[in-house]
Amino acid sequence: METINEKKTIQDLPEEIIEKILKSVESLKAAALTCKRWNEISSKMCWKLKLKFENKMKEEPWVDVLLKSNRNFMSIWCDGYIETKNIRLMKIFEKHGGKLQKLVMYCGKFHDFKIFCDALSFMPNLKEVTFMFSKFEGRFANNFSEDYLPHLQKLETLNLAGSDFELMKYFNKTQINSFEIVEYGKEQSMELPLEFLTNRNNLKSLKLKSFNNSGWLISKFFKISFAIENIPFKLKELSLDFKEKETLNDSNILKFLEFHSDTVEKLGVGCKLPDFVFEFIFAKFKRLTSLTFFGEGLPNDLPLYERLYINTSIKIISFSVYAMSEISINALKEFFKHVPNVEKLRILENCQENLSNVKCLRLYDENFDDDEIWYDI
Repeated sequence: METINEKKTIQDLPEEIIEKILKSVESLKAAALTCKRWNEISSKMCWKLKLKFENKMKEEPWVDVLLKSNRNFMSIWCDGYIETKNIRLMKIFEKHGGKLQKLVMYCGKFHDFKIFCDALSFMPNLKEVTFMFSKFEGRFANNFSEDYLPHLQKLETLNLAGSDFELMKYFNKTQINSFEIVEYGKEQSMELPLEFLTNRNNLKSLKLKSFNNSGWLISKFFKISFAIENIPFKLKELSLDFKEKETLNDSNILKFLEFHSDTVEKLGVGCKLPDFVFEFIFAKFKRLTSLTFFGEGLPNDLPLYERLYINTSIKIISFSVYAMSEISINALKEFFKHVPNVEKLRILENCQENLSNVKCLRLYDENFDDDEIWYDI
């Protein structure tokens, strides 16, 4: 067990510091009241807890400590959770789950869906759940029963990163606002995500991303023809991380984009998006205020940018540090002509590692010399 908070308890302070604090109070009674006050403050603070499970078949030694703790855990990260090994973990969720708002399951293994359903039932105030590299190794389909599913009425966000799609079945009774899938190479059937989405009436944000070049997620998502009239939600935020190798169904993509074109305000797309999608975004997304490009290599295609409609609603443009690796100055100039009202430019990735000494960022003409004026931003 480790708390993500760097500061520990008062007892972990050096003895000389504690003595100085106690000497500053007027009496032993005042000192006792001070210690009591410290305990009250600690119990009211919002703590983050990280649980790392060992591979050995035994109870973790920190379980008793957590069962006695009065700390207010708002976030729990479970690293290596295996439900069949950690029966007493249920008591931890039962004690602390009522205040929990964020749950992260990292490298978890799930065998019996009812066990985790029971755990989730202790967390009625959950707002966000994330599965990272987690697997369902049981027989969910054969043992599945809607009666066991938790309602989780306050849940807003569900994220699946490199995890089995079967895990989303735990949340069939929820009405989330945000749903994200990040694929890491292992292909899966898209039937479960599509079925899941058709019952999410309150969904406002959908993100389909990839952290490699396999690029199967979006192509498989749009390969299946689905009736637009069966989509119960209208999105305000949409992310589609197109990959170069993907074979796309143009008709399905256009139908989906057109359906959400009058509501989407934040849009993220891969740099390798097809030309027709590029043109459609600029022509139809009239409420779009923020446009983000993922990956590298915006097309070096001057005629493409010349064909774009002028979109006056876009105020923010974000891009990867590698997005400009292939585009020419003339093509880039033409692109910005079609977003005349942009107020902010953002560069994604962790650029500070290479720019740690930069004190001022300036824009300049491509033909600048030492005598030219630079413009601070």
